Amino acid sequence: MAQPGWSSLIDPWEVVMIGAIIAALLVWGPQKIPEIAKSLGEAKHEIQAASRGEYKRDSREIPNQQQVTSNKEILEK
Repeated sequence: MAQPGWSSLIDPWEVVMIGAIIAALLVWGPQKIPEIAKSLGEAKHEIQAASRGEYKRDSREIPNQQQVTSNKEILEK
């Protein structure tokens, strides 16, 4: 009777995920990984909200919340 080896204990996808984590640590470093994960999570939530029709514009998109004039108003001046 054959003994189970490492191949039966570790799934190939687990090896790929471990390799991807190690590569990410080498490329970006441990300080940058949480920032990247946070931005990916925010992007995922925005995509899900947009697909449900719940997307709201974020006030951070426009740095100055002053009234924006249209081209027509500029030409009339």
